[in-house]
This record gives sequence, structure tokens and C-alpha cells, in this order.
Amino acid sequence: MTLQADGEQHVTGLCKRLRAPQPTISHHLGLLRVHGLVRGRRQGKLVFYSLDPVRYNRACEAAAGLLTPVAKPAR
Repeated sequence: MTLQADGEQHVTGLCKRLRAPQPTISHHLGLLRVHGLVRGRRQGKLVFYSLDPVRYNRACEAAAGLLTPVAKPAR
């Protein structure tokens, strides 16, 4: 969600924003990249990550489809 709100970011920026160690952020970004949810753009030694908006929206729609409304109890 940080990438959605803040746009393109590099790992160091995400670590500071999420208060998580670099190996954890890199691991999760790697998983998201393998599944096509984020894209990486190399600039020198840094890789800047951003959401793939089409795949992100599809994933959100698929997740929303898995949710079922909870019926309110009868009074």
C-alpha cells in the first residue's frame, strides 16, 4: 500500500517508511515482483519499485470477490 500511496520507491525508503529491515523488504518485494504486482527500475545501484496498476487492481478485485458479507443478526 505504501507504493500505491507514495509511488515509486527504493528499498531504503521503504525500510524507513515501514520500519522494517532491508532483508525483509527485499524478500517481500521479490515475491511481489515474481507475481507481477510490482515492477523494478534500476538507476545506478538503486532499484526503484512501483506497483503495476493493472495487476494490482486485478488482485484487489479478486480478493474482494473472496469476501462475503456477514449477515447481521436478527433482532
